[in-house]
Amino acid sequence: MVAQPAIWRQFAVSALTANQGFQFIVKRSIEQITRHYTVERQLSDRLRAASRAERRMLYTAVYNELFSLVPDHPQNVMKTSPRRADDETSRQFSILRSFINPNMTYLEIGAGDCSLAVQIANEVKRVYALEVSDEIARGVEFPCNFTLLLTDGVEIPVPPGSVDIVYSNQLMEHLHADDAFEQLSQVFRALRPGGVYLCITPNRLGGPHDISQYFDSTPRGFHLREYSNADLVKIFTAVGFRRFRFILNYKGLVLYAPIPLWPVLMYEKAIARLPSRLRKLFAYPLIGVKFIGYKV
Repeated sequence: MVAQPAIWRQFAVSALTANQGFQFIVKRSIEQITRHYTVERQLSDRLRAASRAERRMLYTAVYNELFSLVPDHPQNVMKTSPRRADDETSRQFSILRSFINPNMTYLEIGAGDCSLAVQIANEVKRVYALEVSDEIARGVEFPCNFTLLLTDGVEIPVPPGSVDIVYSNQLMEHLHADDAFEQLSQVFRALRPGGVYLCITPNRLGGPHDISQYFDSTPRGFHLREYSNADLVKIFTAVGFRRFRFILNYKGLVLYAPIPLWPVLMYEKAIARLPSRLRKLFAYPLIGVKFIGYKV
């Protein structure tokens, strides 16, 4: 039996999800939250226990099953709010604007309904959008410089050295750790020298950030692994990246001036020693820190 969230035993709860980085609040009962957790925990356990070959088929299957079994899932609800989705597309575009120019090739991993990638296509030479399923983007009209590519969740099926900028948002944490390393290796392969990977993923020091935040001290849902910025430096370095920087983006404010690694990494090291409640409190400013790796 799953324990109910202690702080909401007598109240309806607000489920807070990050859909492509957008905080979308949906009022749900304790029973709905608990059912969501139970279903997601069972499905994510299947992914964690699966072999590499099995995971290639499972990523699409388990997400389809989750959205079917949990109709009140915030991402299902968000589909009924086009205005909010448009606002989120504009927010993400504001982060990317300074990185793009008309001669670039742009690659988005986990493009969803492709609304952001379609908007970017108006600003660059070519766009690749990767997804594990084309269902969510079915019926969307794509421009002539746009290619939707289906992937097994890890493969990056573009020519080596063909991409100038890769972007993913709220994606890396959903991959098995082994798959995340393999996908990152393929991102590095796809980038041209001087290319950048802007990787937005929730910081584990403030987590867990999936549905298990109401029940567990570590991710047990579809966040198969969460990362600190120090973790990202380590894994990016392992696949070949040699230069890194941060930008700050919070509530529409974007600071593009380079931020040195050491203050962020030292801050993470300091708060990592704190008790869980204090660590989460002091990790809050890290929400605005976005990680970028450069292929030198």
